[in-house]
Amino acid sequence: MRTAEQVIAREPILTLVVGVLGVMFLLWPLVAFIGYLVAGIWVGEWVLRRVQPSVIRTRPYLAATIGVLLLQLVSTVPVLGLLAALASLFGFGAVLLLAWRTLTARPSGAVAQGVMASPVAG
Repeated sequence: MRTAEQVIAREPILTLVVGVLGVMFLLWPLVAFIGYLVAGIWVGEWVLRRVQPSVIRTRPYLAATIGVLLLQLVSTVPVLGLLAALASLFGFGAVLLLAWRTLTARPSGAVAQGVMASPVAG
């Protein structure tokens, strides 16, 4: 324990970077799994819209079940497994893009496009 304390004292920046990377490596699999679920929901919704176009579902449970099962089935075929991997990448990208947009979004009261509001005459 004392040795670890000395590492913090001697190399604080590197220690912090390694700590952040460690957390990221633990979180990436979770984000990848969520991306896979998002891709499965998208595939399931696509299938359900073809089968029952007039039905509007508020919960994605059936779509997730169908989509993930289809992705799993497709991934068992060696050549078609690339499609499942590609779908997973799309889901992963969607999750990361949404997270980025959420983190960089302006507060709802902010002025859009950098246009300053005119002062109220009084």
